[in-house]
Amino acid sequence: MPYKADEKLFDEIVMEKEDIGYYNFVSQDTSEFRHDAENVRQKYIAVVGIGGSILGTSAIYDFLKHTKILNKKPVFLVFDETDK
Repeated sequence: MPYKADEKLFDEIVMEKEDIGYYNFVSQDTSEFRHDAENVRQKYIAVVGIGGSILGTSAIYDFLKHTKILNKKPVFLVFDETDK
């Protein structure tokens, strides 16, 4: 039996889902992204000071670099704390 707090949280997530795209990303057609990723010609991708934590971006890259999607290309560089 679900609790009232769970129902309220679920309702809030449903409302938020309408405004935020990443909740639907799992079911999105990613063939266009995959095509773009397979045709990357750059040797390097540099992420410079995106604000906040770079940990999420680094974690995704660390996961994908072991797949065929990012097989040996490109080199991923992270410059997180550009003000120090």
